[in-house]
Amino acid sequence: MKADSRVFLMALLSILAFSQPVYSEIFAGVNTIEPYSPQKRIKPSRDFLTYCYDIFTGTHVPCPFEVFLKGEPEECPQPESLQCGHVDVHHAPAHRNDMPESSKVSNLGGVTDQWQTAPSTSLPERYTTTLAPDYRFTYHSGALSGRMEVSIFASRPPAGYYFLSPPCESNQTCTVYSVMDVGYKGFSELPAPLPRTSSGVSLDDGEWDGYVRCGRTARCSEPVVDDPYNWPAHPHVHWGEDYVIDALWCLSREWYAACGTDLVISDMSLPKGGLLDVNENWSTPHKSHRMGEDTDISAKSVPTNGICGPRPSGGTFDPVWKDTVLRRLAGQCMLRPLKGDPGHLRRD
Repeated sequence: MKADSRVFLMALLSILAFSQPVYSEIFAGVNTIEPYSPQKRIKPSRDFLTYCYDIFTGTHVPCPFEVFLKGEPEECPQPESLQCGHVDVHHAPAHRNDMPESSKVSNLGGVTDQWQTAPSTSLPERYTTTLAPDYRFTYHSGALSGRMEVSIFASRPPAGYYFLSPPCESNQTCTVYSVMDVGYKGFSELPAPLPRTSSGVSLDDGEWDGYVRCGRTARCSEPVVDDPYNWPAHPHVHWGEDYVIDALWCLSREWYAACGTDLVISDMSLPKGGLLDVNENWSTPHKSHRMGEDTDISAKSVPTNGICGPRPSGGTFDPVWKDTVLRRLAGQCMLRPLKGDPGHLRRD
């Protein structure tokens, strides 16, 4: 082969074949994929093909490849002043790289190829051959929402070839990146409630929505005011599907009319769903707060005068919730309490 024959690593081609037909789209550039959800019991994946080729002949040539994952989870929506996302400093262990490999794969996702079938956050160097110069691997999403960078490192092209620089970093090595945008699309934030008026509250005129947002209930003083961003690691927890937000708007007005107090709406989902680890330890008791369909109601919603039933003293699992009017009013708005977790609502 002539020395002036040049080769460089092609950008990733998103050629995808899925075991689950729900993920049958073909993506280019930034690849959108849903996070792993234990509720769905499937792990979304993307299959990739990459290769080196001679830019003059278009012939694919052998190269060694390595694949690595880097997580950049959860970008923060407005307001920009908040430090948002899965911020390492708020978690134990403090940094994702300090977690055991099994935890990193569970959270960030993993990659596999024909030699390594168990997901890992990195794949060792694989040599392609003249007979099979293409390299294929699969990305499997993890539980976190956010942006995952897949790095494909090629090196040592065959004799007589060299990588173009740029786009490659040197004539012997070339790294290509593909971004995996992990999360659900189309969530909306439960908006700030309309302010009270000096003349009082008129639900008929829509002057008051009948709810306040307060994610971390322990930080919600009484009377509860709208304080949605009080989680240090995850201040944006009041996001969900539009039909869930509509149902909560209905419930809050029914609740205020019946009980005379605001419905205190606690955790829902993150802006793009996925793992909501309220204990800041890269795991979560909120196994179902991942797809924008679930809402916790704070016990501080229940007035102490008994008009709407006894106030629960614990969290959403407190069975006292069954003795309040929440179940009846929720049903009127197409919401239902979960079995064994009656302060936790889901849209019917």
